[in-house]
Amino acid sequence: MPDTLPHAQRRLLEVLRVLAMDAKFLLLDEPAADCVEERHDLAELLRMARDKMAAHIVLIERSRTGLARSPTASPCSIAAT
Repeated sequence: MPDTLPHAQRRLLEVLRVLAMDAKFLLLDEPAADCVEERHDLAELLRMARDKMAAHIVLIERSRTGLARSPTASPCSIAAT
């Protein structure tokens, strides 16, 4: 089933799978790459993981238009170390 999903939705599903295992630390290498429209959803998911699940999140971004540059997010509001 995941193979039939668009690339961006597969990325969201990957993060959800890890969070379902009660992960407390996430290291994400360009999680929003090729996910232009889903960037906001991913930012909200990571914010929820940080706030409600006490997850620590490290984002690796090589692009100036990555997840950390989302209109609704800043690097400090997403990543917790």
